[in-house]
Amino acid sequence: DPTNGLAQMTRAVRAIKNRQFQQARERLRGGGRGRAADITSTLLTAWAFAGAGERTRAIETLERLRGDGSITTFRDYHAGLVHDVLGNTAEAQRRLKATYDNDPATLRIVDAWGRFQSRRGDFAGARETYERFNRLLPNHPIIRDALDTLNPSKSGTAPRALSRTVSNAQQGAAEALYGLGSAGNREDNEAAIVIIYLRLALYLDPAHELAILTLGDTLERAKQPDDAIAVYD
Repeated sequence: DPTNGLAQMTRAVRAIKNRQFQQARERLRGGGRGRAADITSTLLTAWAFAGAGERTRAIETLERLRGDGSITTFRDYHAGLVHDVLGNTAEAQRRLKATYDNDPATLRIVDAWGRFQSRRGDFAGARETYERFNRLLPNHPIIRDALDTLNPSKSGTAPRALSRTVSNAQQGAAEALYGLGSAGNREDNEAAIVIIYLRLALYLDPAHELAILTLGDTLERAKQPDDAIAVYD
């Protein structure tokens, strides 16, 4: 069935993994069935353009995403990541800051903005970004780890810049799949779809810690404890 959207998306993910970006876009052409499939197709297409170094077309693709505040935030977040990966620092800063201002309570957005600030040498600003979240949700391990790196009084060394959230198109596509899977998980969507998205995210970026944890949690709630244990291991 050539119109099977999930099958075409899976083949597109494999093409992105193998840096076959034009083939990935061909697999994704036409989107899928329903709004969620179209959002997925749009995000993956944008990262396929980014992988080929076509920043303008990547951003134009993302700009097609229209909808409520959550869609706008998701669009700006990925636009900021694309600009950052492809070297447009000023636009990356504008987009990531706008995303953070709109949603300062989402861990992944906080972490991306704090990491960007640190890489720009704004260690004080990065510390405030993480400390603000720490006041909302104390002692989260990702926040603690970032603050230990940024705070000389805790680490005993000079503050160091944190690594990028996303460094290439494969990680960017993984981030998109993780974000969509995580959103579906919160909305109690069918567990199988959430698991597929998270598995594909980890195929592209096996070290994506939040995707691992979210997948383990999803498998637990789907009453698949052995699979969950394997994921956590």
